[in-house]
Amino acid sequence: MKARRKTNAEVFEEALDVHGPDPAFNDDGVDLTLIRRALDMTPLERLRAAEGWRQLLTRARMVDGG
Repeated sequence: MKARRKTNAEVFEEALDVHGPDPAFNDDGVDLTLIRRALDMTPLERLRAAEGWRQLLTRARMVDGG
């Protein structure tokens, strides 16, 4: 019997290994590592991260002329 070839997501998941045996992606392709990372943060840390992204996007729009 021929061995099944791993998908790119499976290879990436093995290399990532951020939370041990937990999968990095669900069956729909959702990156569970991002969800776990957000859940590991406090509400204040999540707010600061969101503010940082907002500032980055604002600067990018200014550079782009928008």
